[in-house]
Formats: sequence, structure tokens, C-alpha cells
Amino acid sequence: MFNVDLKPTFTCPVIVSIPSGDGVIQQSFRAKFAALDIPDFSGFDLASPVGAQGFLERTLLSVSDVVDEEGNALPSSPQLLGRIVELPWARTALIRAYLSAFTRAAQGN
Repeated sequence: MFNVDLKPTFTCPVIVSIPSGDGVIQQSFRAKFAALDIPDFSGFDLASPVGAQGFLERTLLSVSDVVDEEGNALPSSPQLLGRIVELPWARTALIRAYLSAFTRAAQGN
């Protein structure tokens, strides 16, 4: 039997390469996404900044393991999601995590 979930979601790790000095540092957090069907996914041009932002505004539902400069946990909120999506390095990492989750799922089938 195949159970069709019309609004599937998934959570996965996001590894971010953050510019720092002469290179980058890697940090991670977890993100919960809404999984899009093919027609919805195809409507986004992930190569353009506007398309990538629209895609993440549609799919990114929440984040966890995010802290402020002092190490205090930040609760997921629309404001926090918006701020994270505005960061180019985070935006790239989020899209990579979303696509990677589907690649791993396809390889397992």
C-alpha cells in the first residue's frame, strides 16, 4: 500500500560555509522543509537570487540549533527565517541541503 502524503515535510542538517578572514568556517543547523511536487518545484529558478529566495520562502518551515553571538539558542520564527534566507552563504547551503535530501532518498529507492 502506498500512503500519499499531500503535504510532506522533512528535516535535515544544513552545513554552512561562512566567510571568515582568509577562508571560510563551517557551521551547521537543522532545517525543516516542505517537500514540493514537481510542478511546484519547476516554477522556481534556483539560479536567480529572486527565484532562490521565493523557493526558500515557500519551503523553509523552521530551523533549530541556531544561536546568537553569545551562544543563546534562538527560537525559530518568521523573522529568523527571513534573516537566514537573506544571507547568501546560508541561502546556498539551504538549497543544497534540500536537494541533497532528495538525492539521498532517490538513491535509497
